[in-house]
Amino acid sequence: MGQKLFFLLIDDEHITNFYNSAIIRRCFPDAEIKFFQDAIEALSFLETETENRPNLIFLDINMPMMNGWEFIEEFTKKAYPIPVCILSSSKNPDDIERYEKQKELIDYLVKPLTKEMLIPLVSNQLKKLSPNKYV
Repeated sequence: MGQKLFFLLIDDEHITNFYNSAIIRRCFPDAEIKFFQDAIEALSFLETETENRPNLIFLDINMPMMNGWEFIEEFTKKAYPIPVCILSSSKNPDDIERYEKQKELIDYLVKPLTKEMLIPLVSNQLKKLSPNKYV
């Protein structure tokens, strides 16, 4: 048996985290999912959780306290080896242009998350990590 997938969701809207969790569970029933409505709390979690790191982070852009771009700035300073995907309702060309300049980000998806978006994204990331490591 391989290692279980672990997803970290960062979005200030509880209902969005609930919905995204349901989509992930539908596609990956054994996955571990943790979500934060505050990007600062998510960074604190990543700093303290050194054993069980997420395989993929879904990050909203527009959040209070610390937005997604500010999260990426702090995240990059720590050099965590975790792929981050923007998952936002923003179709703002400035946000998309900013994403394209961020080498730390693997994709920019516009909400809502669907299984058609999720499965290829996760599949591509797993191929990059290690084949046959995950179930």
